[in-house]
Amino acid sequence: MALNQEVTGEVGEGLHRAMYVARPITIKQTQCMACHSTPQAAPTTMLKIYGDKNGFGWGMNETVGIQVVQVPMYYPLEKANQTFYTVMAALVGSFALLFVVLNLSLSSLVIEPMARINRKLEDLATKDFLTDLVNRRRFFERLETEMAETRAKKGSLSVVMFDIDFFKRVNDTYGHDSGDAVLKSTARRVRELLRSSDCAARFCGEEFIILLKETPVGAAMAMAEAVRARIADVPFDAVGHVSASFGVATWNHVEDAHALIKRADTALYVAKSSGRNRVAQAQEAV
Repeated sequence: MALNQEVTGEVGEGLHRAMYVARPITIKQTQCMACHSTPQAAPTTMLKIYGDKNGFGWGMNETVGIQVVQVPMYYPLEKANQTFYTVMAALVGSFALLFVVLNLSLSSLVIEPMARINRKLEDLATKDFLTDLVNRRRFFERLETEMAETRAKKGSLSVVMFDIDFFKRVNDTYGHDSGDAVLKSTARRVRELLRSSDCAARFCGEEFIILLKETPVGAAMAMAEAVRARIADVPFDAVGHVSASFGVATWNHVEDAHALIKRADTALYVAKSSGRNRVAQAQEAV
């Protein structure tokens, strides 16, 4: 390799490796010759310091030495590692921020609207549109679930069926809008008396049914009487006083849901045939 070329490379091994740059020192300026051509031409001060043996005899464009700069490899590698980690941290942070933004956007634009739609569809499928009580299908699902739990716990479960007395007369006399108002007001009065664990449904027309969880027959009769009084004692807007008849049945842990409801329905008709506006207890299942 020519002496007038810059040279780069590595020396050492392991942690002692170093990078170096070697540059030639070449006489390019004529001013240098004033001090380094001959001892006679050099300044007296230079001769006193360095003598007359070294640093003379140089010529223009002559390479007279070499400048070497050496840097341990540890420092550039450490700097490269820091740069790498900084870039990776920035990328990870960017992706994390993008992930959060996408999730928030997805939640606000897709998930939450879909959840609201699903809740609305669930209400439409399980609730009675007029009274806002659960519908008949949903009531049977709830009853089957509670019967299984009651059987496992060996507890008590009762149902109360009732319907509005002479409801056709209300519709015929005051109109169907007033009849609907009676049904909605009846549902509201029932909800005011029930526990959160209970379930009330509009069974069909003016007929309602209540599921009383962990409730033996005596307590179920008392609840039915409280609902009867709440309906009969407080007049309804536009139509005045209205009464209802009730049938109460307690599950025997053997019959199915339809048989239990049939016993409560039979007791309801006993209450009607006995003068209406009263509560009747169902006979034991045979």
